[in-house]
Amino acid sequence: MNNLILSIAIVVYNTEKYLNECVMSCVNQNASNELYEIVLIDDGSTDGSSEIMDSFASEYDNVSVIHQNNFGVSAARNKAIECCRGDYIWFVDSDDFIQTDIIGDIIACLNKYRPDRFGVDLYWFNNELTDKELELKSKNLIVSNGPRYLCGNIYRKSIIKDNSISFDSEINVEEDMLFNYDYAIYEKTFKELNKVAYFYRGREGSLTHSSKESLLDPTLKIALKMKSFMYTGYGDTVYASFKMIKCIYDYLTVIVSLPYKKYRYYFLNLKNAGLFPMNVPQSAKEKARMKNINVDLKIFDVCSTYRGLFCLWKKQIKKKINKLIDRV
Repeated sequence: MNNLILSIAIVVYNTEKYLNECVMSCVNQNASNELYEIVLIDDGSTDGSSEIMDSFASEYDNVSVIHQNNFGVSAARNKAIECCRGDYIWFVDSDDFIQTDIIGDIIACLNKYRPDRFGVDLYWFNNELTDKELELKSKNLIVSNGPRYLCGNIYRKSIIKDNSISFDSEINVEEDMLFNYDYAIYEKTFKELNKVAYFYRGREGSLTHSSKESLLDPTLKIALKMKSFMYTGYGDTVYASFKMIKCIYDYLTVIVSLPYKKYRYYFLNLKNAGLFPMNVPQSAKEKARMKNINVDLKIFDVCSTYRGLFCLWKKQIKKKINKLIDRV
């Protein structure tokens, strides 16, 4: 039997400012080094991150480093899956950190229940914890819903390997959410630790904030994936519905700011993908909301057909989009 229960996989790319705090939170724990390992994937860092990782690896016998060229976070996480030796894998972001003396509790639960997926609570904060938040942290009073996020889950490695589950390296937004839903197809048991174990450093990186045309195709792919999960019934279908709708509105937010020809091209992509009109399994409670969404999308469809209307209504469309996003 493998004595190594847990692998903490940390992908690092130019996070020198936060890396020491992250790794120190993982090594200063209440569990034997024989029970867990920390695998650092250096994804081609160009700041001082590589040196920091090498320093940890030389000092702690349960820390290892893999240096590679910059292939992106998804490819780096896939590399971590290949290299991790524990029964379970926990993906930790290099600018976040974990709770003090929490690994012992996690490993005890993993050994006792042997779940397919194990959830932990997390807390989101902006850049640095305030004094009040640090006080709450020490009392373990902060509660947030973690299992919907990659970092809030600990995965059984055999399920990942046996079913060839991986991160999609062609998607650079919400790739962790897709991994979660792919994994949910095969999991049968779930347990959760009712303690805050993870501290997530919030940052603006959504499509709405970045407004980059290059993110449109990946966002459309995510919306389609969420629609497919709503049909299969795997995972949190209510959350899948929310993410699908949010992706569509994020998509519309970007294309409405583009020239007409591009707007028309991208809206036709939305239609051809089968996301308009929207017809998915839904509860009676959601039917009215889905009807409203189809009405909203019809307006964008008309504007994609008539250039004059698009130019005339462009400002009004932008205002409507903002209201729609607030409503979602």
